[in-house]
Amino acid sequence: MNLFFFSLLEWGSGSIKKMFTPDFYLPTLNLFVEITTMNQNLITKKRKKLKMARKLYPNLFFKTFQRRRFLQYT
Repeated sequence: MNLFFFSLLEWGSGSIKKMFTPDFYLPTLNLFVEITTMNQNLITKKRKKLKMARKLYPNLFFKTFQRRRFLQYT
C-alpha cells in the first residue's frame, strides 16, 4: 500500500507546514479521493486543502465526498 501526501505549504527551512493526505487513490481513474464521514465540522478545512492541492498539482485529479453522497454509493 502506498501512502500519498502532498505538500501544500512549507516553512523557510523546507519542512512541511501544511499537507494534504487523501484517503485513497484509484489508479484506474488516476483519482485521489478524500471522504469526510466522521466529523462534518472538518468539511471547510478539507475543502481549503483540496483547493490548494488542485492549484499546486494541476495535473492530478482530486475528489471529495461528504457523508451524504458517500452513503448513496454504499
